[in-house]
Amino acid sequence: MARSNSPSSMENWKAKSPKAVYRASIGPNAVWDTDRPRPDLAVAAKVSPGGRMLMAFEMKEIRDYFVEGHADQEAQVEPDGAERASPRRTAEVHAFPKADDLAASIRIYSEARALLNEAHDAIERAFNDEFARLFDAGRAGEAISLLRIMPDTHLRSSAIMRLQDAGWNFDANPIWKAAPTAYTREQAVALVQWQRASMQEASANEAFAKFAMERVQEILDEEGREAAEAFGLSLPGSVTKAFVMDRARYGKPREADEGSQAPRM
Repeated sequence: MARSNSPSSMENWKAKSPKAVYRASIGPNAVWDTDRPRPDLAVAAKVSPGGRMLMAFEMKEIRDYFVEGHADQEAQVEPDGAERASPRRTAEVHAFPKADDLAASIRIYSEARALLNEAHDAIERAFNDEFARLFDAGRAGEAISLLRIMPDTHLRSSAIMRLQDAGWNFDANPIWKAAPTAYTREQAVALVQWQRASMQEASANEAFAKFAMERVQEILDEEGREAAEAFGLSLPGSVTKAFVMDRARYGKPREADEGSQAPRM
């Protein structure tokens, strides 16, 4: 979206913002990364004095999804029906549970992972089930328009695999050329749930990885490789578990590292 108001953008705002009452604003230096909520989720936008962009959304959940995905880019909720962006406020930080030791980090990670699994189930019900219904009914165009708005998860990949298995010609009919469909409320709610759960899982995994990698090195130093592997096998399934097992099987005790003069790869 442009960072200045054009006659067409102002006409678009005048035409669409009255029915899209949910507002947000974002800082003037925001970058539209591909792994963040898209700016075109807003049906209209205009630049306010000071450079902040005011955006109008048709659904509260889509507004919240956008704001939370751009919180580090000065995105914030504005009053419903606002006509001007307010000055930047201090960003609200999600108060995810914090761990002080390994046992707590495992518990918190396991709880966060369960929430993410529930969120993936919600995404599957809201998006994949509808994608399959449309595709099986011969409505491939509508199915691909739905694919355009799916979040980037393994579930989106499974939908694309469905196209591949059906012999879809991606060169002649690329996905990106399909017009994205509008979100239903169920899909919007699932998006917010998934994004929040993803953030919580990432936060929990950071602490889990820190404590687990420290502990496996201690075990490797003091008890040896067999005990280190047993520790790794006891951890909940995760990327962190894979790294711990790699350290247990191929890492070196610190004393061995300190005494070695071999170059490190």
